Parts: sequence; C-alpha cells; structure tokens
Amino acid sequence: MKIHRLRSAALVLLSSLVLGCGGGDSLPLYEAGGVITYNGAPVKNATVTFAAAEGTKAPLATGITDDKGQYRLKSRGELGAAQGSYTVTVSKLEGADEAAAKAAAEAPVDSKSMTPEQAMAKMTADMKKMTPDSSKAQKDPSGRSASAGDKPKSLIPDKYASPKFSGLTATINKGDPNNTKLDIDLKD
Repeated sequence: MKIHRLRSAALVLLSSLVLGCGGGDSLPLYEAGGVITYNGAPVKNATVTFAAAEGTKAPLATGITDDKGQYRLKSRGELGAAQGSYTVTVSKLEGADEAAAKAAAEAPVDSKSMTPEQAMAKMTADMKKMTPDSSKAQKDPSGRSASAGDKPKSLIPDKYASPKFSGLTATINKGDPNNTKLDIDLKD
C-alpha cells in the first residue's frame, strides 16, 4: 500500500513538473518563411534568425536558406514561429556549408535566459566552430598566410548578423498568408 501511494505521489509530482514547464514554449506555431536575396541574388546556406522583439513572448525561430534562398522557420524543433514581433538577423560565412549552417541554426539556444544579441552571438560562435578546418593556416588569394585565429569572412555585410544593427524586423500573425512571404533583399 505504501509503495502504491509513493508511486502515485511521484507520478503526480512528475506530471505537475512536466505540465508546469514551458511557459512561452507552449505558444502555437504558424508556418513562416520567405526568400533571402543579396543585391537581388538568392543567398544559399544563410542562417536566418527571428528573435522575439521586446514585449513579445516567443521562442527563437531559425531557418537555413536553400539553393533558391528560400527558408522555413523552426521553433523548438518544430516547423513554424509563434505570433509576435521579431528582430531578424541573417548571416552567411565563407566556407560554411549546408550541414554546418543547419547544425548552427538547430543548436539548442535558451531563448528565455538570453537577449537576442546573446542568442545570435552564440549561434555565430557555433557556426564559426563548424567552418572547414580553421585550425590550419591557409593562404588567402593574395598569398598571405592566414592565421588559425582569423575570423571567418562574412559573405554579406556584417550588420545583418547583428540584432542591434540589422534594421530587419518581421511580424508573425495567426493565420496570415503573408507569414510565408517574409522576403528580405539585403543590400551593400
């Protein structure tokens, strides 16, 4: 009898912990995406990040562009983004291939305890770690030897990777067909 009560109490405790977790993570997700271009040309393997703007309670949403520059956002490992206003960043590093970009975008980020700037910095650092063999000295096109500590080159202006300077924003609304037309043309 005692064992049965103990199991029941443990089950109730476990259920309350599971149901009590999540907060903003239980928000419904809506299909969202678009096309990223740079000076009119599609950007392949770019990481697109939607971080909740101040006053919006939503999980971080990320996507990776395909060969045509198209992306679809994912939040909490599921397709879609929660309703709300977002600060948007786009990054594309030289040598970053599709697998590295995808791994960086899907790396767990605790968006509850991080500011958008901190979340983006973490994702950028993760992506830099995954660029091809940056531990060996390489020669750049001018023939100079590049040191292992050199920062990978961004293939689009650096400002677009910064939540503070990108100037990019978006809004996801429940049932809005424009959620899948969040196209962004980056300029020099």
